[in-house]
Amino acid sequence: MTFEDILSLEPQNPIIVKDAEFLIESIEQITLSNGEKMVWLFADDGSWLVVDKDAHELISFTEVEESQIDLEEDYVMYLSESYTKEYDDVVDVNSVTGETDHDEGEPLDLVHFESDEDDERVIRHLFNPGTAEEMWYAGHMITEEDIRVAQ
Repeated sequence: MTFEDILSLEPQNPIIVKDAEFLIESIEQITLSNGEKMVWLFADDGSWLVVDKDAHELISFTEVEESQIDLEEDYVMYLSESYTKEYDDVVDVNSVTGETDHDEGEPLDLVHFESDEDDERVIRHLFNPGTAEEMWYAGHMITEEDIRVAQ
């Protein structure tokens, strides 16, 4: 699927991401503090797809238990692999379509870690200051060819 095809999807559209079904539960338009805009698609199973059309970047995430993360000051360990903190940011949720735990206008704290061994793998931590909800996600870069319409 092209970026335009992905961005035209609606909640309840089933897609295949790297051979796994992804049923879209919600779509969020977000803005980072530097003005960069992205689209986040959340699936009903807790997985998450980040679409950054301007950077031509797609990242597929799965939720991980906090107990699997060993957090240090500037890095985390996950499955015996070290991930270095690259940046943290405040994300503004501009619009929401579908069922989600995030509200429009709600800020989220995001911390992004990149693998020391493989630049395709990342860890992200999302914290909602309004609800004190914390979520950890393990992800990897994918391409447009890795996403297709479910049959």
